[in-house]
This record gives sequence, structure tokens and C-alpha cells, in this order.
Amino acid sequence: MSEWRGISVFIEQDNGELERASLEVLTRAGELGRKFNEEVLGILLGHETDNLVKEASRYGADKLIVIDHPDLRHYNSDAYTEVVSYIINKYRPRYLLLPATRNSRDLAGRLAVRFRACLSAHVIMVDIDEKDRKLVTAVPGFGGNIVATVVCTGGKPEMATVSPGTYEARVSDKEATVIKETIQRILLEGVG
Repeated sequence: MSEWRGISVFIEQDNGELERASLEVLTRAGELGRKFNEEVLGILLGHETDNLVKEASRYGADKLIVIDHPDLRHYNSDAYTEVVSYIINKYRPRYLLLPATRNSRDLAGRLAVRFRACLSAHVIMVDIDEKDRKLVTAVPGFGGNIVATVVCTGGKPEMATVSPGTYEARVSDKEATVIKETIQRILLEGVG
């Protein structure tokens, strides 16, 4: 198997509307990718996604993986878990970042269990340790009165859900290369 490399970001949408927090996370991933020479992959699932692809490709990803299928128009826990698992197994990102929205938190938990991966939830800071390249996050506790630093120590991908508003979504000076993936119908059979 190939080495775990790169930073992936799940770009959440529902019924043709991008979740703004996804673009915030994608912008931060782009910064980290440039700093640590890691490729940034956006992952976008949905149906009739052309307008979403155009917008999402402008926020810091090197590549935008798109899976367009009628069964993915709306979030479905089982279907999205199967499809994103397929993408993780194929592209093997070392880091996976998601917005801390209701749907993405559900997906992150399912993926962390499936891959036996580290997951930091509701983080207010995401970075990569310069020495050992582990994912480092900050998680608020006790109503925000304290902040704990969390370092992922095992499992891949190293994951975090990032609280909305933590980072600013900024348009990048380059557009991502779009890769349209197809999924086999068997991935979605018996789901939801």
C-alpha cells in the first residue's frame, strides 16, 4: 500500500448549497499544505454539482475530488460513510479535516471508528507539528475557560472537525484540478 500523504477536506453541501464552514476549513488546509508541502484534496459529494465545483475549486485545494450521484444529493450517514471511505482508501490522506457541522460531525465519528483513527472534535485551531508532522489541534473546554492541546498519536487519517468561524474563507489565487470519480452502484446498495 502507498504511504499516507496529503490533507483532505470534506466539503459539505446539501441540496446544492455549500456549507460555508467547509470553505473556511479548505482555506486553512491550503495554508497548511503550502507550509508543509502537502497536497490538498477537497472531497465533494452531491448531485448536479457543477456550480458547487466551480465555487469550491477556488479555496486552496490542489485537487477537488467530485462524486456526483443522485443518491448523494442530500446527506445520508450510511451512503456518505461508504463513499468517503472509498476515497480515503484510494487516496490515503494523512490528514482529514471536516467542518464541525451536524452532518460532518456524524460523518467524522463514523469514519474515525471505521479507520480506528484519531479524531479531535470542535477544534478552534488546526496545525501540523513541524518535528514529527502529527496533527495538532486546540479544543475548548469548560465553556471556553480552558483550551486543551490535542496531538494525534495513532491511526490514519489523523482527523479533526473544525468549529465554524475558526478560520476565514478566502479565495485562492489558483483553482483546483477537478477529478470526477465514479462509484460502483454496489457501494450504495442497501444504504439508507
